[in-house]
Amino acid sequence: MSGCLAAVRRTAVLRTAAKRTAFIMSSGCEQPRPPRKIIRGLTVPPRDTKGRRQGFTTGTAAAAAAKAACMVLLEKGWPETVPIQLPIPRVLEIPINTLEWQDDIARCGVVKDAGDDFHNVVFANVHG
Repeated sequence: MSGCLAAVRRTAVLRTAAKRTAFIMSSGCEQPRPPRKIIRGLTVPPRDTKGRRQGFTTGTAAAAAAKAACMVLLEKGWPETVPIQLPIPRVLEIPINTLEWQDDIARCGVVKDAGDDFHNVVFANVHG
């Protein structure tokens, strides 16, 4: 292991942005990013019986999950929310429920708020 530490001191080169999973030292030793998982336990507000609620589409939930997974993969943080631009001039802040990093794969989940319709969780896996 001391050979790896010496190599780290001499040269440490980060892989390309898509492969930022480990530092590669000149000696060939690899120190992978440790696995990590965050589950926030988000839920959808209860339905208001006096009127209809607004929600967002499955595509919006999938876009938010994929964006959050890319942020984790590229080491840009572990976001609580991500902004998604809608086709109309409006940006939604979508809460991220699940974030996971393991074996060069980032996985994120969004609780889909479907308004008055059924709710589910949409996941996105991004491979580095």
